[in-house]
Amino acid sequence: MASVGVVVIGCLAILSAGLSDAIHVQLLGQVDANWRGAYDILVRPSGARLDLERTNGLVEPNFLAYSGHGGINLGQLAAIRSVPGVEVAAPVSFLGYLRYATSSPTIQLTALPSTPTLYQATITVTTSDGLSDRLLQRETGRVLLGPAPSDPSAASPWAADFVGMTYGVDGSGNPIVDFPANHSLPPIAIPVMAVDPVAEHNLLGSSATFLDPLETIPNRDNLTVANMEVDRIPAEFGFAKEQITLLRDPHFPTAAAKTRPIVPLVLSDSLYAGLKITLQVGQLGSSLSAYPSGATSTNVLDNAQGLAGPGSTPIGETVVDAGAELRPFQPANLVIAWPGSSSLGGALGIKNFGTLEARLSERPSYVPVPALRGSGRPSFRIQPLGLVGPDDAPTASRRDPSGPTTAFDEGVFPAYRSFASVPLAVDGTGVNTSNFDSAFVFAPLGTFDLGKLDLPDNSLTHVPLGAYAAPDTALIAGPSGAPISPRPMTPTLSPAGFIARPPLAITDLVAATLLRGLQPIDAVRVRVAGLSGFDRAAQDKVEAIAARIAALGLDVDIVAGSSPQAIDLYVPEYDVSTDPPGDLGWVSQAWTTLGAAQRVEIGLGQTDGTLLALGLLASVMFALGLQVLQLTQRSQQMAIQRAIGWTRRGVLAWFVAEAIVASAVIAALAGVGWFVGGRSTTALGAGLLLSGTWLLTATLGVLAADRSAGVDRIDSGEITVATARRLSLPVSNLTTYILRSAVSRPTRTAIEIIGLSVAGTTVGLSVASLAQASTLAGPTLLAASVGASLGPMQLGLLAGSAFCSVVFVVAAIRLDLVSR
Repeated sequence: MASVGVVVIGCLAILSAGLSDAIHVQLLGQVDANWRGAYDILVRPSGARLDLERTNGLVEPNFLAYSGHGGINLGQLAAIRSVPGVEVAAPVSFLGYLRYATSSPTIQLTALPSTPTLYQATITVTTSDGLSDRLLQRETGRVLLGPAPSDPSAASPWAADFVGMTYGVDGSGNPIVDFPANHSLPPIAIPVMAVDPVAEHNLLGSSATFLDPLETIPNRDNLTVANMEVDRIPAEFGFAKEQITLLRDPHFPTAAAKTRPIVPLVLSDSLYAGLKITLQVGQLGSSLSAYPSGATSTNVLDNAQGLAGPGSTPIGETVVDAGAELRPFQPANLVIAWPGSSSLGGALGIKNFGTLEARLSERPSYVPVPALRGSGRPSFRIQPLGLVGPDDAPTASRRDPSGPTTAFDEGVFPAYRSFASVPLAVDGTGVNTSNFDSAFVFAPLGTFDLGKLDLPDNSLTHVPLGAYAAPDTALIAGPSGAPISPRPMTPTLSPAGFIARPPLAITDLVAATLLRGLQPIDAVRVRVAGLSGFDRAAQDKVEAIAARIAALGLDVDIVAGSSPQAIDLYVPEYDVSTDPPGDLGWVSQAWTTLGAAQRVEIGLGQTDGTLLALGLLASVMFALGLQVLQLTQRSQQMAIQRAIGWTRRGVLAWFVAEAIVASAVIAALAGVGWFVGGRSTTALGAGLLLSGTWLLTATLGVLAADRSAGVDRIDSGEITVATARRLSLPVSNLTTYILRSAVSRPTRTAIEIIGLSVAGTTVGLSVASLAQASTLAGPTLLAASVGASLGPMQLGLLAGSAFCSVVFVVAAIRLDLVSR
C-alpha cells in the first residue's frame, strides 16, 4: 500500500507541477496577446493629473475632456517625438463648446375653421435622458383663427400671442398660416477637440479616415478666407460656404475679412441627445359669430376670450422629433403642423453659424461608497452641484415642470460638472454678426458617426482613447438599491449632466494654436515602438521612455495593460420634479482600470503558485506521515528479522534500499515527465523534491524504527519480541473501544489527527485560494477572460491536492487496520 501510494503521489505531484507550468505559460500568453491598446503612455501638463486616487485608478470614458486647460507647447511635443523608441505621439486639445442658436419652432396651419374660433396652443420642447422627457421650455399662447380673408393682401382679422404670424396660399389656392414661437430654442453646445490628423491617423489606423478632410487641406498653415477652397465644404453646410463667399467678395465692406483665418471642422452626425417638440391645441369656449374688435392683438384676444365663454375642448396633439434638424451650419427647419393640418415645410430657421465658447468641463467629484448589494463592483457617488437652466447657467430656484403652465417656462437640470473659462488667443469668439464678419471663420469639411468608427478596440484590454466613446450608461437599481431591469440612459442637452457627450466637432492642431495660443495641448498619447510582448524587457522599455518624457517637466502615466470594467455610480439629486430633488439611484457605466494586466498576471500567478505549493505540501505531508504510521509495524519486522539471525546492519540496509528504490522510481517518473511533458522544469523540480523528501523521511523512519526494535529472549525455540507497554482500558462499547485505540497508540493517533487536519486544511486553502483568484486579478474584462480560460487547469491543481489528501487518508486507515 505504501509503495503504491508513493507512486501515485509522485505522479500527481509531477503532473500538478507540469500543469502549473502550463497555466503560467497560458497566463502570460493571454496577457501578452491582450496587454496593449492604441497607446502605452499618457502625457499631461504638470499638475493636470486626474484625481485617480479617489477612483482607484479608474477613468471614465472621454476622460481627456477633463485632462487640463492646455499647458504643453509644440516644442515639448517635438521633444516627446524625438525620444528614442517613441513610435507615435498624438496630441489632443480641448477648445471648449461650439454653441449655436437655433430658430423658434414654427406652427403651420393648412385648414382654417369655418367660424372665428379662439384656441390655446402650448409648445413644449423637451430633451430626453432615455428614461423620461426633460423640459427645456414651454410656451403657451392664444390664437384667434377663422375664415381666410377674400383678399390675401388685406389686413388679417386674426390675432395671436405669438408674434410674426404670416398668411399665404399654396399653388392650389389653399391657405398656409405660419406663426413662430416667441422664444428660440436654447443654444445647443457641442464639445470641440483638436488633434494632429496625421498622428491621429497613425494612432487609430484605417478607422481615422474621417479625419482625411483635415489632413488633406492644401496650404494649411496659411489658410484664410481668401485662399479657402469653398468646394471642399459639403453642400449640406451651405451657410458656411455662403459666409466665406460673401467675405471675399470684392464689394464686402471690410477689406480685412479676406485675411480671417479658417478653422476647419469635421462634425458628428449625431448630437447623442434627443430633442422633441410637442404642440397641444385646445379650443377655448365656443366659436364666435364674428371677429371681435380691439386696438391691439392682445385686446382682440381678450375680447374673444370673453365672448367665447368658459371651458376648454382638446383639439389634438402633434409631436416632432427635431434632433436630426439641430446641426451647426445648417438651417433648422423646425415646422410643426397644427392638429388636423399637414406640414408643408419651408419655414427656414436662422443661419446658425455658431460661436466658440471657451469653457472646459472639470472632472466630476466622485466619492467611494460601499458596493451595491450583490454586485461586488467598484462603486462611487457622484457629487451634485445644484441646478442649472437649459443654457447651463446656474439657477437658484427650481421651477416645477409638472405645475400650472405660464406664458413661458424653462426647465432646470441637475448639474454634476463645473466649468472653467479659458481665454482665446484671438479677439472674438467666432460670432457671426449681421455682416457675416468674425475674428475667425469655421469651415465644416465633413461628418463622422462614432457608432460606425472601426476604432482599435480589444474588449479585454481597451486603453481609453479618451475622446471617441459613445455614451454607455444604464439605470440598474433605485435609490434603495433594489435592482431593476437595466434601462439605457442618454445624455441630455445639458453639458453639466453626469453622462458626458464625446467631442462632436474636431479640428486640427493648427487651429488649436490659433485659438489657444502657444501651449494648446492638453495631453499626448504615446505609443512605444518595438514591443513584442508583455515581458520584463517590454515593461522596462516603456518605463524608461516614460522617465525620459517625465524629465521634460510633464506628468506621465503608463496606461499599457489597461482593461475596462463595469462600475456602479450612485446619482443623487437628479429628479427635479420634487422639492428637494430626488435621487436617481444606481447606474452602471464602463470605465477603464489602468495597470490591469500587471494585476491579472500577479493575481492569477499568485493563485497558481499557491495551489501548487499546497499540492506539494500535501505530497510532502503524505511522505512524512506515512513513515510515522509505519513505525510500529516496521519496528516489529526489524525485531523479528534480528531474532531470526539478521544483523542490525543488514536489517537497516534492507529497509534503506527499499526507500532508495521508491525514491528512484519517483525521480524516474520526474525525468520521464520532463522529457515528454514540454521540458517543464517545475515538474522536474517537484519530482526531485518529492524524491529527496521520500528518501530522507524514509531513512529517518528506518533509524527511528531500529531504535525501538528489540528481542527479549530466545527460550525453548520460542521468540519473544519486545513491545511497548500500553495503557489497557476495558472495552464495553464502541466509544470505549475508540478511546482505548487512541490512548494505547498516542503517537499514531496524533499523526493521524495531524495528517487528516493538514489534508483537510490543504483542500480548504486550495478552494479558498481559487475563490480569491478573481479578487486578486481584479474585476476587469481581461481578468474575467483569462480567469475563465485558466479555471479548468486551476481546478486540476485543486483536484490534485484533494486526491493527495484522499490517498493519505486511505493509506492511514489501511495501515492502522493492518497494525491492529
